[in-house]
Amino acid sequence: VDLGAYRAKAAKFPQPTICCVSRLTPQKRVIDLIEAIALLKERIPSVRCKIIGVGAEQEKLQQRAKALGISDHVQFLGFIKKHSEVVKVIKRSHVLCLPSVVEGFGIIVLEAMASGVPYVCTDIPPLKEITDSGKGGLLAHQHDPAHLAAQLRTLLEDKRLLERKSKEGLVFVQRYAWQQQAKKLKQVYTEVMRQ
Repeated sequence: VDLGAYRAKAAKFPQPTICCVSRLTPQKRVIDLIEAIALLKERIPSVRCKIIGVGAEQEKLQQRAKALGISDHVQFLGFIKKHSEVVKVIKRSHVLCLPSVVEGFGIIVLEAMASGVPYVCTDIPPLKEITDSGKGGLLAHQHDPAHLAAQLRTLLEDKRLLERKSKEGLVFVQRYAWQQQAKKLKQVYTEVMRQ
């Protein structure tokens, strides 16, 4: 992660806002986030969710939001061409959510940390590994909208925890700075070449 790309200031959205950046495919489980927003709305009526991404499930997700009566709370932003604009939406949000059950790495979670935004992501092995089991955010059970909603609510309602996780993420993500990774890669190559 190029940490310098996430330093710009951005005012938070006026309502408690959750951002999701994902392809809209079945394995990304954005449907779990939609279900969680419906549950969360009962406790936090002003909650909003901004979903960045496109995919085969978009119409299904929009229909589910409509059926749950939360269309006014969930905004589908589609594909955003400029990465800086994606970062701006993340930075203006209060929490990032990644409900995916299949990830190769999960760089968006690191980008949220670099933006000072706590996350709630699933407890799948790649996400547990890159977050050291929850540094900078909270983990939620897979395929469990109720637990996802509970974890999101915990961060949105506990301002001290939200602030602590934000600071924790900013420190933790330093290990993923591209300069750090380049040094490590160089060391590995140097050791291999000596053998």
